[in-house]
Amino acid sequence: DPDNTEAYKTLALVYMDQGKGDMAKMTCANALKIDPDNASIYNNLGLIYLKEGNTLLAAAQFTKALEKDAGFAPALANLGAIALDNKDYNLGSDSFGRLSKIKPSNTVALNSYAVALRGQGSDADAIAKAYEDAGKDDEAKEKRAEAKKHYEEAKETYMRVYALDKDYHEVSFNLGLLTQRGFKDFKTAIR
Repeated sequence: DPDNTEAYKTLALVYMDQGKGDMAKMTCANALKIDPDNASIYNNLGLIYLKEGNTLLAAAQFTKALEKDAGFAPALANLGAIALDNKDYNLGSDSFGRLSKIKPSNTVALNSYAVALRGQGSDADAIAKAYEDAGKDDEAKEKRAEAKKHYEEAKETYMRVYALDKDYHEVSFNLGLLTQRGFKDFKTAIR
C-alpha cells in the first residue's frame, strides 16, 4: 500500500532509531506528499531533528504540527520541553497550559506547566528589580504583582498534581523551590 501514511510514519521512526536520519527525513517527506496536513508526520520530523541535535529545526517541525492540529498533544509536549530547556517560560507555559487542558490528569504536563509558571514569575521579579534599580517604582510594583500571580498559579498547579499523585516527588522539590525563591518562605521550603 504505497499510500499508507501510518507505514511511512513507522518506517521513519525505525530509520531514526537506527541512526539513519537522512532516510527517516526522506520517508517523512514521502508521507507528506500523500498527506501534507498530517500533524503526526511533522511531529516525527521534529523528533528526527531533535535526535540529530538540531533543536531549532525540531521546534519548527513541532510548530508546523500544531499549525495542522492545534491540540496535537505530542507536539505540545515536545515544543514545551524544548521551551523549558531553553528557559523560554512563556512558550513553555503556553504549550504545557494547553496540554494540561487537553489532558487534565497528566501529572507530567501539569508539573511542567507549573515549572513554566514559576519561571515566568522569576522573570517578572528580575524585571521588577531592574525597574527598582532605575527608580521606576510604578513599573516595578506592576511586575511584582505579575510575579506573584504566576507564583500563586504555579502553587495551585503543583497542588493539583499532589491531588492526583501524592508520590510524585519531583513536585515536592519544585514546590520547595517555588516557596524558597518565589515566596521567600525558607522554613516551609525546607519542610
